[in-house]
Amino acid sequence: MISVIGLGLGDIQTLSTEAIQAIKQADVIIASNRQIEFVADLVSKQTEHCQYPSPIENLQSLIEYYGDKNIAILASGDPLFFGIGAWLSRHIPLEKLHFYSNISSIQAAFARIKQPWQQAKIISLHGRPLISLRPQLRNHQWYAILTDANSHPKAIAKELHRHCFEQSKIWVCEALGTASEKSQAFSLDELLACSHDFHPLHITIVYTDGKGGILPEFPGIADSLFETGSLAGKGMITKKNIRLAALTMLQTQANDICWDLGAGCGGLAVEWAYWHLQSQIYAVEDHKERLNYLHINREKFGIVNNLHIIEATVPHSALSDLPRPDKIFIGGSRAFLAETLQQCWQHYLKPNGCIVIPCVTETTRYEVMKFIEEKQLNQQVDKIQISLSQTETLANKEILRPQLPVQLIKISKDKS
Repeated sequence: MISVIGLGLGDIQTLSTEAIQAIKQADVIIASNRQIEFVADLVSKQTEHCQYPSPIENLQSLIEYYGDKNIAILASGDPLFFGIGAWLSRHIPLEKLHFYSNISSIQAAFARIKQPWQQAKIISLHGRPLISLRPQLRNHQWYAILTDANSHPKAIAKELHRHCFEQSKIWVCEALGTASEKSQAFSLDELLACSHDFHPLHITIVYTDGKGGILPEFPGIADSLFETGSLAGKGMITKKNIRLAALTMLQTQANDICWDLGAGCGGLAVEWAYWHLQSQIYAVEDHKERLNYLHINREKFGIVNNLHIIEATVPHSALSDLPRPDKIFIGGSRAFLAETLQQCWQHYLKPNGCIVIPCVTETTRYEVMKFIEEKQLNQQVDKIQISLSQTETLANKEILRPQLPVQLIKISKDKS
């Protein structure tokens, strides 16, 4: 049996009777020196002590080496809350693991500032770029943020100020459970003016407030927010109303693999990734200038963890090197539409997946319908047509000028 024991904030009184017994019965304890000192009075002289290996991947070999002995693994806080427990659950059979929970540092931090935390959003920026915070920011929301040297409290304050959450409040809870423990509250201005170096072990808590409005909080990102050239929002992007209808037809779920083929400047790919942080979006484009704006828009909205930009020509590209998709949007590469459809349907799209194609010209619609007829897929097709009118001024009078209608065709693949 492998006992994984959370030490909380370092108070031995937080250990359950069962956790104490597991430590006493262990033949081997895997822990840092600081952790082993914490439980020194519970450990017999015969118990072997091993440090956590570096890199952590070597822990599996260490466990296998002591496979016939009782092993206790000590962890700070709660091992199943941003701790070693997640790694162990992926690499060790679950029937061999027994977890002993404890107070997490985030739970303790909210207790220190005397605020409920059931609605707080927990974000880890450890080892992740600071801008990945952007797509998760909403107004009037509590956040608990795990940070590193690049996402320290002052950097978070700058990010909040940049996006007009200027009335936000930030708490920094340092060295919890130690003699150096300290919790302080700051306004953004106070924190930006602060020269204090915070303890490396700290939790940053944020309550967002301010006029906001810079980052979208509801689907339908304004076209003008996308960088496409000299006139923002006027270049190669799928426009807002078509984008929303297409995303509705795609019905993305958590952990879906999604392809945007011919992604242009990234209108659909960025919005797709922005609202589906648990899915992986692969935006494929070969036009150099559009690729440049695609990169700019990805960074502007902070979609750096789940939006992957692939420079390639469709379908003559390395699609076979990408993970097989659950959802495909074919927005570009009209010259090769028939071949692209054939390859995606035959070789790449997973069962129960779907392809959505916007058709502006009759040529495009003909190519799609020809493919559907040849494959006898009529029973697996949904179509909608969107006809919009845009306000313009003519002779100092407001008119509604009709735009070209767009037909969206969705082809769903069955389980076979």
